Amino acid sequence: NFSSESKYLKGNKLNTYNSIKLNSEHSRGVQLHLIKDETYGFKSNSEANEVEISNDNEGLVLNFKTKSYHHLHVYLYAPHFENVTLSNLNLDELVTSEDSLKLNILNASWGSYNIDNESLKSLNLSLTNSSIDNTLKIGKLENLNLKLTNSTIKLQPSTIKSLAVQVENSRFAIEEPNVPTTISSLSVVTQGKSTI
Repeated sequence: NFSSESKYLKGNKLNTYNSIKLNSEHSRGVQLHLIKDETYGFKSNSEANEVEISNDNEGLVLNFKTKSYHHLHVYLYAPHFENVTLSNLNLDELVTSEDSLKLNILNASWGSYNIDNESLKSLNLSLTNSSIDNTLKIGKLENLNLKLTNSTIKLQPSTIKSLAVQVENSRFAIEEPNVPTTISSLSVVTQGKSTI
């Protein structure tokens, strides 16, 4: 929990929020841990003076100012997570005990996104000006709503109950399977110049 001492992590308590945005001034990878706790807070492997905390019209913003190519490890603490936005951050791994989440990715340029959690069953994933070169691993997800704007994504073959894809000037693909992909309910909406 947040009150536990962390040898290599630094952080602060945060104001109550429903929506949080993590922004990096320079593109870098992140391992994101969403931890249920009564205290709102964050810890990371960045020095405290390298993280600027502010509010915008959508919620709380953590701005990581360090120009570093080292992976960022961020631990967010809150009773519940609804909406998380990553800007200029490439999600290497998402660890959460939430069963549903809205995740917005802005300006991500590379990465092998791993959203393989036992508990996460429903994900609303929005990508804007992003390209996931490697495969999105969705693990045990049952429901995936994808909204792509000027973005590219490739999905790992899997079994999923519901897949809704909305693409605008974007590209969506499912990787050539070694195992079959099974989708019980599929919805696709395209706008502009898009490829499925």
